[in-house]
Amino acid sequence: MSSKVVERALRGFEMLVVSFNDKAVENISRQLNMGVSILNFVAVDTPEELSRGIAAMRFRSKGGTRPDDVGQAPAYWGMTEQEYRERADVWPLNPNGELLAMPIIESREGVANVREIARVKGVAGLIVGAGTLGGVYSTTGAGGRRGRDEAGWEGAIQQILAACKEADIPCGY
Repeated sequence: MSSKVVERALRGFEMLVVSFNDKAVENISRQLNMGVSILNFVAVDTPEELSRGIAAMRFRSKGGTRPDDVGQAPAYWGMTEQEYRERADVWPLNPNGELLAMPIIESREGVANVREIARVKGVAGLIVGAGTLGGVYSTTGAGGRRGRDEAGWEGAIQQILAACKEADIPCGY
């Protein structure tokens, strides 16, 4: 991955948070066509939904579901359309790709499936949705006061970290 990817990401305009719904492919394509290069997939629960999201990042000509339109992305990236098409692919699936898929794990189902999610081809790293998981691993007592299950919450975080280590991918918190 080139230093240009890191440079663009540091400018702060390169990251998009994506949720899965009926318009996911359309939404992902539209954002990529605007020049986004890092997609944070929120509330990833299964490896299948993440695989669909990663496929939506890849042009059809490269085995994905993304339409061939590139929009303004080449201009934003500062290159020709041909150069963009060569680089606008998912790393590490394509060692020369400059698009990153970063799922966020923030549910019990996601934690239960985290090892499989971490092994989805094309995952650049996982992000612990610690704030959301803090709410997931909490209960409301008789007096209406919420209390966090600290052991459950920490256990979930450690499961995500372990999955990242097993898959040899970065883990963000």
